[in-house]
Amino acid sequence: RAIDPRDGQVLYVDGPAGPTTSTLHRSTDGGDTWAVLSTMPVSTYFIAVDPSDSRILYAGGIRSLIKSVDGGVTWRTIGFSGDFVYGVTIDEQNPNVIFAMPSVGLYKSTDGGGSWTRVGAFAIRSVVIDPGNRNLVYAGGPSGLFKSIDGGLTWTPRGEGTLVTIAEVMTLAIGKDTGRLYAGTGGAGIWFSDDQAETWE
Repeated sequence: RAIDPRDGQVLYVDGPAGPTTSTLHRSTDGGDTWAVLSTMPVSTYFIAVDPSDSRILYAGGIRSLIKSVDGGVTWRTIGFSGDFVYGVTIDEQNPNVIFAMPSVGLYKSTDGGGSWTRVGAFAIRSVVIDPGNRNLVYAGGPSGLFKSIDGGLTWTPRGEGTLVTIAEVMTLAIGKDTGRLYAGTGGAGIWFSDDQAETWE
């Protein structure tokens, strides 16, 4: 489910432990051997590793978003109790900035998940931050594709007139060398934009 961005030999996978819990496994040798780290108090949908500190992990899914600061040994809830959380996006340059994607709405934290501000009312499944401009953020999901130029505080729809607005945007990515924005959709293929989501091919 997750690879440590600072050490590609460190892998994390999760598996069901019960109706509302999951077991976290870690490998430190690229997947040759695995050890059980903990039982997480969430039936997990994703795991994310802080890009600046491998001891900090986030996981979420059914019921809440949880965080570990000791490499996945212990966990605490940091938000969205009772909701389904689809994922988080962590700012690589400032890991205290996190976007969380619960069932409905988009939320932003500037203190590592200590508090949250709702920055969008739309349903979002993927968020990506432009590596060349941290105030330039894109978000996509069942509601379409949106662009922010102020760090996610306000949003405008983008991709009008293309299948990007018709199909659900499942995932977003930006080429670090080219700045090209990619949007993977549910049933409409992969689209790209070279002008910050103004036009698509």
